Amino acid sequence: MTLTKNDMSKIYVDTCLIHEWFARLMRQDKSKSEPENIRFLREHTEIEKFISIFTIAELTESLLFHEPRIKEHMKKFAILKSLIDAFLETTGIKIIK
Repeated sequence: MTLTKNDMSKIYVDTCLIHEWFARLMRQDKSKSEPENIRFLREHTEIEKFISIFTIAELTESLLFHEPRIKEHMKKFAILKSLIDAFLETTGIKIIK
């Protein structure tokens, strides 16, 4: 398989790239700066970025039900949804349905 220049301008965002950043936001941990991969996604508007609805579901399930360091009052779908919506808007990531 040969990659073209066009292929190199597209990124699929998987859970492993964003989980810890979302977990940190939900833990309200402000001691660390924005991760380099998040900054890259936000700054490079020329790159098409995609995420699947399944990745969003996996992220939601992991953060709300399996992340022990998030306080219970933060483990609400509405809170996570607002964070995901803001993330998608600021990075220009499109959802594959």
